[in-house]
Amino acid sequence: MNPGLWSAVSTWETFDGTSWVAAVATPTSADGVITIQTGDSIILDFAVSIDQVVIQNGAILAMFNAGTPTTFTLNDGPGDDIINDGKLNVSVGATLSGTTATILNNSDGLMNLRFSGTLSANTTNNGEFDIVSTGNISAATVTNNNFIEWFDNNINLSNGASIVNNDSLDMPSGNNIFITGDATTSFINSSTGIMYRGNATGQTAMTAPFTNHGTIKGFGSYDIPNTTVNDGLISPGNNSAAALTVDPFMVGSTAARTPTIDLDIVSGGGVPGVNYDRLIFSMNFNTDVSGITMNVTDHAAGDPVGTVYTLMTSATGNIVNTLAGFSLPPSLSGPFYTATSIYVTRLIALPLVWGTFTAQANNNQTLLYWTTLSEENTSHFDVQYSTDGINFNTIGTVPARGNSSQESKYTFVHTSPNLNGNNFYRLIETDLDGKEFYSQIRSVRFNNGQVIPVQVSPNPMHDVLQISVQVKDVTMVLYDFNGRIIQNVQLEPGFHQLNVAGLSAGSYQAVFFQKGQVLSSQQIMKW
Repeated sequence: MNPGLWSAVSTWETFDGTSWVAAVATPTSADGVITIQTGDSIILDFAVSIDQVVIQNGAILAMFNAGTPTTFTLNDGPGDDIINDGKLNVSVGATLSGTTATILNNSDGLMNLRFSGTLSANTTNNGEFDIVSTGNISAATVTNNNFIEWFDNNINLSNGASIVNNDSLDMPSGNNIFITGDATTSFINSSTGIMYRGNATGQTAMTAPFTNHGTIKGFGSYDIPNTTVNDGLISPGNNSAAALTVDPFMVGSTAARTPTIDLDIVSGGGVPGVNYDRLIFSMNFNTDVSGITMNVTDHAAGDPVGTVYTLMTSATGNIVNTLAGFSLPPSLSGPFYTATSIYVTRLIALPLVWGTFTAQANNNQTLLYWTTLSEENTSHFDVQYSTDGINFNTIGTVPARGNSSQESKYTFVHTSPNLNGNNFYRLIETDLDGKEFYSQIRSVRFNNGQVIPVQVSPNPMHDVLQISVQVKDVTMVLYDFNGRIIQNVQLEPGFHQLNVAGLSAGSYQAVFFQKGQVLSSQQIMKW
């Protein structure tokens, strides 16, 4: 087969029982199995009935019609009616329709629903399913068994459509995502499903009826007032502290909303969203917490006895009733209640006090350097690594000093970082009694083997701006919206934290110079 248009006869070959010969007509659902072979790219832009379509690994089938909205009918023949091991695009002007037909997106397959394309055939995703701009799902069920990535804008459910998430649903961008649907539609996050917002900017909002038996986590905001059942887990952040905002009707007011809330005090410092998790209830409604079970873990070495951690707070309404249950480590006391918050206080200071922790590129390797200011009964440090900042694996172990009231220094070299993207590192200190304490996460980014000299996070910032510097003699100049210089800071290689708590909310520009030349410039929002 040759790459080209579905409508061109010259694109196709048929098998005459002995060999492949030039086709005399374009294929339809009456022609049996239709195979798009590895390396071929086919554009389907006219109305046709199809069936038993096989898209091989490395092949592409793109359905769209920018001029006239077009329906491509998927007949329900033997087996799955589209089997995708390559790439299947349903895009602008296209409706892929099959009332009882089925699409199977295999583990190597990538399926794209984008630019107002409409999917009206039951789909099982065992590979990757991406929704870009606006996607429509009508009278069909999409079942995700592997990975869905949503980037922005709307996902419109209609005519009894449903989404069932059994694995990972990732929303990495800072754009708003709106999932619309009436009472006939549904969105189910099953017990194995994980919904993850990867950016503190923007929100995920839903009008379709929502059921959560799995995990909701990440950053930013979830606005899902039509939550019919929630007996799953809500967890701000992802191995790092975060402030996560949720609608009050996701967690209370009916007997069917009984979520567990996992909150982590990650590191010393006592700043919500930076050192520890906080759950914020949005909107001008009271939040009934009587169905919530709260679990708190504590890794915050260095915070003094009496430190207050406000773990839950209501933005405008009140918090009513008390938690159904809670689990606190012996280092914390509480929970305590005010009209608008739930907080705990520190009873016992933890034994390990972290010092510095830096990750620095060096000849296509990463040098990790960290210190502790005091240790008591420490056993070892596990060095963990990730390329996505989510899934970490241990790549080495370093013995700890054990007991010390002085600064202790440690190093580790990662000899095989990703030279074409992000590299994330964290430390887990384990005591002799098995207790674990996590460091904050550090990152190094390469581009084709060249290190990215400066990285900043988070964006938007609130109280602290974190800066990772990989080169010498760097100056950062922070400008406000009017071009006025707010701060001018000299930075050497390593990890730096800049206090921005006193700055007004708005837009700022961070410009980094090295010996008078601009290294990089980035717009940063302050909330």
